[in-house]
This record gives sequence, C-alpha cells and structure tokens, in this order.
Amino acid sequence: MAETDKHGEKTKVICVNVNEEIIRLLYSVKNKSEFIREAVKDKFIYEKFRDEYTNLKGEIEDLRTENDKLKTENEKIKTERKHYEEKIKEEPERTVERQKEENKALHKAAKKPKEVKEEKKPEKTELPKILEKNEIMLELGKTTREPNIIKVAKEEKEEKEEITGVTEKPEDLMKEKETENKKISESDIIKGAKEIYNKYKKYGKSAIKITKKYLQKRGINDTGKINEIIEAVIKNTR
Repeated sequence: MAETDKHGEKTKVICVNVNEEIIRLLYSVKNKSEFIREAVKDKFIYEKFRDEYTNLKGEIEDLRTENDKLKTENEKIKTERKHYEEKIKEEPERTVERQKEENKALHKAAKKPKEVKEEKKPEKTELPKILEKNEIMLELGKTTREPNIIKVAKEEKEEKEEITGVTEKPEDLMKEKETENKKISESDIIKGAKEIYNKYKKYGKSAIKITKKYLQKRGINDTGKINEIIEAVIKNTR
C-alpha cells in the first residue's frame, strides 16, 4: 500500500508538472499569436503609411516644380515691369524733345515770310516776260495798257508765292497745328484710353499713369475730366 501511495503521489506530481507546462505553453502560444497579430497589424499600417508618404512626396516634388516655375515667371514680370516703368519715365523727356523739334520746324517755317522782301516794281530784266504775257493776252483778244504791266507782274509774283507757300503766316501754322490735335473726337480718345488701360492693366497703377499721359497728350489737361474718363474705363473693363 505504501508503495502504491508513493507511486500515486509521484504520478500526481508528474501530472501537475505536465499541466503547468501545458498551461505555460498555451500562454506562450497565445502571447506569440497576439504578437504576430500586432506585427501583421503594424505591417499593414506601415504599408498604408508608406504608400501615403510616397504619394505625398510626389505631390511635394510637383509643388516644388510649380513653385520654381512661378518664381521664374514672377522674375520675368518684375523685369518687364521695371522696363515699362523706365519707359514711362523716359516718355515725358522724349515728348519734350519731340515738341522742341516740332517747335523748331514751326519757327523755321514762320520765319520764311519775314525773309521775303517787299513787293517792288518790275525791273528791266523782268519786262520781256511781262511783255510776252501781254502779247499772249492780246492774241486771246484781251487788251492791256501800260499800267497793267505792273499789275501782271504782281499777279505773277502772287502765283509764285502761292506755289511755294510763302504767303502762310506764323499764326496760321500754329492754328493748323492746334486744329490737327482737335480733329480726334472725344469718343475716339476714350476708346483709345480704354485700349491703353487694357494693354497695361496687369501692371496695376502703372496702367493708370500711362492712360493719364495718353489723355494729356491728346489735349485733355483737366484733372477732373481725366479722372472721370479713367473711372469709366476701369468700370467698363471689370
């Protein structure tokens, strides 16, 4: 009986140890499965974020490329704007120089009548031409007398003056220049201002300055009138 009890206790101890080992192994398997599950989950998340990261990286590169293009275009616009600003600054000087040249031409033309000597009686050297003309008049059935010789010479001189434009006075030349500027109607001037503003609109305030210069050049010097035209132009171009 004693041996049987000892054998039974020994068996019982072995069974307990086996059960404990089984339980430990089960817990180990459970922990490993949890670990594997978490690893798989982490791998899935990693793959997902890796794809998102790749996409974002591509978008970032595209944005950088686009940004570089915008920078280049911006520099180009700055250069063009600087060029037009310099051109606008030089325009008044060019206008003044051009006006000086025109004034010189007008004064030169205006001086011509002063250089023409007063009418004088025909000299002896001119008499053959006059007599020749009188003979032609006689052939045509017209009569002429001695006092008419001077009259015919005067008519010849007036004909020459009309051909060469000597009879024009300085005042007439100046008036002709003023009327030339007035030939353009106000509607055409406003139309031209609209075209100028639309052309330079992308340069902001510079477009308004250029439009003002255009209106002043066309003879509109009243500030209120200029502002009124510019406001109308801006309103119509929106």
